[in-house]
Amino acid sequence: MIIARRVKPLKLLWLEALMRRLLKDDVEFHYFQEQYRRLDAGFAGEQKVDREWHELICPNTFYVLHNLHFMNAAEHVHQLDTLFICPQFLFVLEIKNIHGRLE
Repeated sequence: MIIARRVKPLKLLWLEALMRRLLKDDVEFHYFQEQYRRLDAGFAGEQKVDREWHELICPNTFYVLHNLHFMNAAEHVHQLDTLFICPQFLFVLEIKNIHGRLE
């Protein structure tokens, strides 16, 4: 059962709006285009993994929570892409969608 559904990040929505308004010859166009490309690729990777959850057949009850934010006592924020909860264990999934060569 998916409890917290994944939604498009607000930063991605802001960058989409900005890219529609910037001219291609603007000095900062390529910077924001790269930021948008990276964030959009990451969100696409998360959506791909989400589709796999729907195909998961598990005889036990389980919960899936997406995009969780926790704050510790020192007020540092920690973000989890996906948290899978079942009676036997917790599974934290950090999703990366990287193209090209990784060293």
